[in-house]
Formats: sequence, C-alpha cells, structure tokens
Amino acid sequence: MAIMFFEKKENLYVIIVFCFAVFAHVDYGIYGVFVIFFMYVYVYYSKMIGTILFILATFVYSYFNVLQIFAILSIPLIGLLENIPKDIDIKKYKYMFYWFYPLPLLLLFLLKKMFL
Repeated sequence: MAIMFFEKKENLYVIIVFCFAVFAHVDYGIYGVFVIFFMYVYVYYSKMIGTILFILATFVYSYFNVLQIFAILSIPLIGLLENIPKDIDIKKYKYMFYWFYPLPLLLLFLLKKMFL
C-alpha cells in the first residue's frame, strides 16, 4: 500500500501506512514495511538512496533487535537485483511463490523426523 500511494504522490497516505504498521503489529513492524519500500526505491529510483535508507533503518531497528544488524550483510545480494527485468510479469510465478516459504519448512520437518 505504501508503494501504491507513493506512486500516486499521496505522501500523507504513505505515512499513514507506516503508522498502521506500528499499531497493527505486522511482521517486523514498521521496519518490515520500510525494507520493502526501500527495495522498491532501490530498484526503480536510486540504488544509492535505497541502500542508504536500508542501512539507516537497519541500524535503528537493531537497537530493538541486536541480531537484525546482520541484515546489512545482505547488501551484496541486493546488488544482484540489477539483473532482474523491471517489466517482469509476476502473475506467471504466482504459484511458485505460494510454495517458496512452506516447502523448505516441510523439508526441515521431514529431516527432523528422519534423524530425531
């Protein structure tokens, strides 16, 4: 929603979405929304601004969760986003994303059952 409002130049609503993330207790709170938003900025506007905003948000969030500072190590991987076409049709990959998260969890569960 923040990206949608940002594209429509409705900055007040962008701020409201960020505030909603704090009060609604979404995953990773406002930091999670910021990271998604900063990756959008990185890919579609400015790599440098997106990276700087990501680093700043991570440092601030690491005050509350010390281990989050290690997210900065993902910056070289984020650099690989340059090779992703910006006009990709995400709907073609819809079902792949449905399995992307649960499949590794299922594999870990099966491994645990086999060896424990």
